[in-house]
Amino acid sequence: MPEIPRYENPQWTIDGYWHGSGVWVPGMINNETYLISAPQYAYGAVVYYAPYIMEATAAYRGYSLKDYQDGIALMSPSDLGKTVWLRRPGGDWEGPFLVVDCARRHDMFPAVYYRREIAELGFETAVAWGLAKYGGKGNNGRWTALSWILDNVEVWVGDEPPDNPGRPIDYVNWWLWQIEWATKIEERVYPDD
Repeated sequence: MPEIPRYENPQWTIDGYWHGSGVWVPGMINNETYLISAPQYAYGAVVYYAPYIMEATAAYRGYSLKDYQDGIALMSPSDLGKTVWLRRPGGDWEGPFLVVDCARRHDMFPAVYYRREIAELGFETAVAWGLAKYGGKGNNGRWTALSWILDNVEVWVGDEPPDNPGRPIDYVNWWLWQIEWATKIEERVYPDD
């Protein structure tokens, strides 16, 4: 039986690979695609980190969350250190959030294309939004996921929430138009990739 390409072997990433989540990725995005910053105003789905992971990531990267509602991850390392505001469907702007993490390059396509992700929340925000709770039957009674994903969350990149921002763009469709595929193995442009 032939060996199945997986990301762990970078020789196979150019022609596609099976991602650890079980989805097929048609190729590795190139470094330029990976470094495209998020648009100022877009919407997409959000998922969230387990408890304390966002805080640990911020500390690891030297960020303080003192003046922020929580940390957040956007897709590109070019967005690290930026301030963003979030709006749930039917809600008001919330924030500010500090971008303290990003996707790894080989995870970016599956996150955006298959999960329609624009951002990943800290657990405290997930609890506040009713997506998770401390205790319960999950994770040995430490915390429980109530819903793993929330669609149509608006993200505004800026120091202040917008007054009248107009209409957000669909992050997934916008991002898919940006993709350029790697044609050779490329060096890492970000240490945590």
